[in-house]
Amino acid sequence: MQDGTVCRMLPTKTIDASAFLEDMQRHPATPMTPLSWPSHTTLSSHDLMEGTIMSIIEDIQRRSAHIHWPQGIVPEQADLFAHNDIVIAAPPGKIWEHLIHATAWPDWYSNASDVTVNASSGLLGARVTFDWITFGAHIHSTVHEFEPTARIGWYGQTDQWLAYHTWLLEPRDEGTTYVVMEETGSGLSPKKLAGSNPGHMHRGHDLWNISLKFLCRSTQD
Repeated sequence: MQDGTVCRMLPTKTIDASAFLEDMQRHPATPMTPLSWPSHTTLSSHDLMEGTIMSIIEDIQRRSAHIHWPQGIVPEQADLFAHNDIVIAAPPGKIWEHLIHATAWPDWYSNASDVTVNASSGLLGARVTFDWITFGAHIHSTVHEFEPTARIGWYGQTDQWLAYHTWLLEPRDEGTTYVVMEETGSGLSPKKLAGSNPGHMHRGHDLWNISLKFLCRSTQD
């Protein structure tokens, strides 16, 4: 999707994400936990898979010029990269609250589980560490960038993977927000994944963005 393109929803269609889920399970980077579609969605697999699945090169071409990458993190030089974006009909503050309440991610994003935030507040914040499982891998993450209601980015590590994951929230007209999610991966596992199934991380992050969109819609005041 290009900057500002709204992800279309067809609420009259029935839920059918089987094609997406089957592909995620057929080509995992690591053993995957089963994915289940959020119960409140009305999105079909056609909506989710509409258009071509982005390759790493295409995602690089679409990456945001406004992301703050830490020193030494260069998307063009990473073994794996994904860019995902979406427009959500909610203000940045509301979206932000869902992002920093990481222990609640498994309630609405089925590719996250066992999230432990190592802070007394239970919320993500500057330099806060958290442990979780995503794409079937146990990840230890450390928040690097934290600009409330606008930017959050964290490192994620396993013994074979160093990732940097970042979100950017840009307010738009009529109370909407343009949401950008990007991630780099370096190491043995992302290198293998880039060769065998380069769109895997992109599809998983599409699920995250779309689940976030429906969460915001379902919790409107």
